Order: sequence, then structure tokens, then C-alpha cells
Amino acid sequence: MSPIEVLSRVRQAGGTVKSDGKNLIIEVARGVLTDTDREVLTRHKVELVRLLAPVDPEREAIQWVESLPEHEAVVVVETARREWSEIVQEKTHACLDHFGDPIVTNAERRHHRNKAAKRSRSNSAKVGQTQQALFNRAPGYE
Repeated sequence: MSPIEVLSRVRQAGGTVKSDGKNLIIEVARGVLTDTDREVLTRHKVELVRLLAPVDPEREAIQWVESLPEHEAVVVVETARREWSEIVQEKTHACLDHFGDPIVTNAERRHHRNKAAKRSRSNSAKVGQTQQALFNRAPGYE
């Protein structure tokens, strides 16, 4: 029996098969796996762990670049850097267009805060004056 047949049977029984990169993790109801199945899985554990291990795209990319001849690796890395830089610039401009320039000095922050507070006090005073005028005009107040 092949390990693929054993894993297929586990999945058909509602079990799960995964790997954490070092171990083969099989969760299935008791009695589904026979001793022969366990022996097959043990014999092929290294291959199954590698096959089922979570994929790390960064590690795969690094290994791929390292496998290239040096002159090709340089071209690939420089192209990736250039493309990444263009993407970052596009996203930065989009954010600046949407949110405005995030680089504001503390003095500018204080200035804007003080202006807002002054406007708020001025508006409060105007509201108070308007309320007093309305109160004074109210019938029966005299």
C-alpha cells in the first residue's frame, strides 16, 4: 500500500493530515489506521512532511534566487527591487492624495489645535449669545 492511499483513506474517514514542518500530524477516528498503515507512514514520513509542510513563499523565493547563476540572480534581484520601489511610490502617492501629507511638525500641530480651540470658543460664545437673545425675546419673559 502506498502512503497516498493511506492518506486518502484518512481523509475519506473525515480525518485530517497536516505537517508543521517537522512532524506528520494525523487526526482520525480510532481504528481507521492499521499497523500496516502506520508502518507505511513511518517509512515515508520525511517525504510526507516535506510534501505537506506549510509553504513559506519568502524562503522559496530565496532558495530559487540562490539556485540561479550569479549574473541571473543579480538581474532578478535588481528587477524585484525596482518593481517594489515603484509599487511603494504608487501606494505612497495614493495615501498622500487621500489623507494629505502626514509629515507635520509639532509647531504646526499646536497651531492647528489652537485655531480649532479658538473657533470652538468663538462658536460657543455665539451660541450662548443667540440663546440669550432668544430667551430675552420669549413671550412672557418680561
